[in-house]
Amino acid sequence: MKFLIKKDKILRKKVATQEISKLINKFLYINIMNNCELQQSKKNKIGKSLMNSLDKRHSKTKIVRRCVLTGRSRVSNRILGISRIQLKDMLKNEIIPGFSKAVW
Repeated sequence: MKFLIKKDKILRKKVATQEISKLINKFLYINIMNNCELQQSKKNKIGKSLMNSLDKRHSKTKIVRRCVLTGRSRVSNRILGISRIQLKDMLKNEIIPGFSKAVW
């Protein structure tokens, strides 16, 4: 589990750097297209090279939300950041106050 947590942290850093490079490339692309001195064919070549320079392996959709305590990837609470099993154990041991079991 520790390996998966470490791998997910590395992926989050790569995605963050890629988002910054996307913004920079977009800014450069807009400036190149607004430049009147360059020919259209040169503008297209430079624009394609800027867009192809991005690494497609690192995307936001591949980031996995994991439990902070155990590293479990399934059913982790967004607000608390822990899995349902850890949440159930914490509620049973009354570590988190103010919750009670619902009875129907």
